[in-house]
Amino acid sequence: SNNRKYRRLISDLNWKEKILIVDNYIPNEEVPYYFYGSDIVVLPYTSVTGSGLIQLAYGFYKPVIVSDIGALSQIVFDRQTGFLVEQRNVEDISEAVINFYLYTDKEKMKENIIAENKRFSWDVLVQKIEELIVWSLKKISPNPYSTNKDIIMGNQLVLMLN
Repeated sequence: SNNRKYRRLISDLNWKEKILIVDNYIPNEEVPYYFYGSDIVVLPYTSVTGSGLIQLAYGFYKPVIVSDIGALSQIVFDRQTGFLVEQRNVEDISEAVINFYLYTDKEKMKENIIAENKRFSWDVLVQKIEELIVWSLKKISPNPYSTNKDIIMGNQLVLMLN
């Protein structure tokens, strides 16, 4: 198996103290230890529509190396909050790792991640929901026979989205 091949390679290169392979379930309470112990998170996706792991890594102020597929380029900004690499391109991933360790201003990248985290904060989410409600209220017709699908009932706004 690939796992055996990688374990042998790690042993042959005498990197056992530097590389840890975890190929089993990690309980939630143990997850922080893995992020705190890492410098960068590598997520070489072959297909994806989104990734909660990127937000989790950002929550620990860790940059990510991800395949440039799906909507990931809307979350990871190349050389600012991480690195976008070509899907299934081992050389691209290797170059990103080398670039991170040798040429990247890690403090600046962390500042960028902190700024990016604000975009996904609860405060911003609440603000967007409030904006949606205000927008919806402006669209509501005072005519009770309207075909409008936004309905006000007492103090409650019900948005019926089709």
